[in-house]
Amino acid sequence: MIIADFFSAIIADIKSFFAQPLDFGGPLITGQIIIWALIIGFAAAGIISLYNRVFLGKFVSYLLKNKANSPENARSPQDASINNIFLKTALRSNSVFKKIVSTEDTAGDIMSMRYFITDSNAIRADRLYARNGASPASLLIAFVLLIILAAIAYTALPELLQMAENFAEMIKPEPNIA
Repeated sequence: MIIADFFSAIIADIKSFFAQPLDFGGPLITGQIIIWALIIGFAAAGIISLYNRVFLGKFVSYLLKNKANSPENARSPQDASINNIFLKTALRSNSVFKKIVSTEDTAGDIMSMRYFITDSNAIRADRLYARNGASPASLLIAFVLLIILAAIAYTALPELLQMAENFAEMIKPEPNIA
């Protein structure tokens, strides 16, 4: 019941957002924006964590398992039969992944270059890219729980704001009429 109300409220918000000019005046609208910002932020964090731990973590664990800790022991993604767009993107950019995974080669195809993780970065790489708890199923469960939490917050927010307004009215001093 709460979930159905939540989604109908989302649709109503979207319709009202596009039907009226932007007016962010009230506390309820601000609260709804905060709830949606948190949902989007947690969802993005979950997707990025899954991306790091599953797609990039596969190559990191391959390098650590094969003791690729120097240019002499370096391995290529092709050696590990890893050939995906996510790894190519991470190896091209100036990201944390590229700072942890080193290469001696500077020219040629990114997937044929040989990479290694220095001993000083091995613990950091293992911590950042370990697959512990990261799976599509855990991400899906987190999204469902996030939607339930947002639905509860979305339905409780107006009541909490009304309660705060009533409390403020209750403690407001009476004007002196003399």
